[in-house]
Amino acid sequence: MASPPVSCHEGLTALDTLVPPAYIRFLILFEASNITSALAHLEAGTRRLVSEFPFLAGYVFTGPIPGNPDSGCHIIPPRESDADLVIAAVKRVSESYREIYPGGQAHAELDVTHLPLKPIADIVSPSPIFRLQINLFNDGVGLGFALHHNVMDAIGAGTVVKAFGSCCCRTDSGTELGLDLSTLTQLQYSARVFLNKLTPVARDSELDRSRYGLQPHPGPIMFDQSGFGLLPPASRFRLSATKIQDLKNHLNILIAQSESLQKQFGSTKWISNNDTLAALIWLCYNRAKRRSELPSTTQPSAINPGICMPANIRPRVHPPLPSTFLGNAAVPVKPAMDAQPLLSAIGNSSLLTNEAVPKRLRDDALCQVALAVRQAVSRVNNDYARDITSLMQTSQVPLIYEYNHDTNISSWRDSAMYEAYFGEELGFPLDVCLDVPAMGYFTLAPKRRAPDDSWEVLAVLNPAVASYLRNDEIWSSVLSDSLPAGE
Repeated sequence: MASPPVSCHEGLTALDTLVPPAYIRFLILFEASNITSALAHLEAGTRRLVSEFPFLAGYVFTGPIPGNPDSGCHIIPPRESDADLVIAAVKRVSESYREIYPGGQAHAELDVTHLPLKPIADIVSPSPIFRLQINLFNDGVGLGFALHHNVMDAIGAGTVVKAFGSCCCRTDSGTELGLDLSTLTQLQYSARVFLNKLTPVARDSELDRSRYGLQPHPGPIMFDQSGFGLLPPASRFRLSATKIQDLKNHLNILIAQSESLQKQFGSTKWISNNDTLAALIWLCYNRAKRRSELPSTTQPSAINPGICMPANIRPRVHPPLPSTFLGNAAVPVKPAMDAQPLLSAIGNSSLLTNEAVPKRLRDDALCQVALAVRQAVSRVNNDYARDITSLMQTSQVPLIYEYNHDTNISSWRDSAMYEAYFGEELGFPLDVCLDVPAMGYFTLAPKRRAPDDSWEVLAVLNPAVASYLRNDEIWSSVLSDSLPAGE
């Protein structure tokens, strides 16, 4: 097996080091009638995947590249024998996958024994970039993925899944589906070269890292794994795309009619479905937290308008990065919400505490939060990416995403994992189960195949908060009445 076309070790970009050394872990479920044949099919597909993309069998190391003490986190190319280590385990489970992962459940309880590797990567020794665990159920297959977050983001992980499916198809028929595998490896190196060459924007004053959603690295405490495995199962919410669209249209009409909102937000005069959903999550999550507190609580939880969420810069830099770039191409977005008008409105009403609330108060809060999100996302362009790269390169201390916000939202919706076709043996994925290892985080699950365009939201929450959120009047008004297709 040839090594990647780089001279020895390859440095990662500033955006790659924005995230902690953790693994993106998920399980993809397929129905299969012949488990033995399915296993052989996947083993052949894995061999082809590693032969096409050798760096996936390599390692990540957080120390400097040998001979370059000023370098940091980097990729170590694989040795010949490393290709055989990508499949970490084949596990036989003498049950139906439908019994372990029933569709339409309120809680997405993922059995972590079906996943390879721990959530946090080793920061002392080199860590594998990619490991796969093949779980064989009586009537299906579960592919457990672990992909190093310092090498790729959720969209990159989706590209790996699609490439894996394409490799499985080629083992069947010799045809390639969906991706040009011949150019994908070289693309990774050229895109990283481009990101590493982003120069800072000329400015008269120093950049404020907090404005960009960055904070100093908290150090080894971040890598303590003692709390993992003690979290409650993730709550799964299925929201109607039609209801989100209708709410967005309604709020956009109000925004167009409101002189005060137009004065407050200037050129930001409309919101998207994503903005609407982020505002819904913030408002309903705060309602659930406040309403779950005991009546005797003398110091209710603070109301913090802070939201942190990623924005994909692939189409926003110049020239645009290819959509199939695996590496981290998401930057933190921190909406600069004007807390006073929003919190004053909420404080003078019972929006956070009453089960039923006036529609006008609900709409006012959603408009303000959604407009703040839209305003922040609209700022993400080539200069924004250059600013963050500059901050990462000139800071006296390492920086990472600022996670200590009231509401943290990550998105896998555009990862296109359900579009990956694994040949006639397995077909398309039935379900993608995400590992959500942090309390209080919301994750937008991958979008399912058409015509199912619902929004699926996963969140690891305190059980009392989860219960109040599920039954919240505002939140439940946008929940979907249907189950995922095929369930």
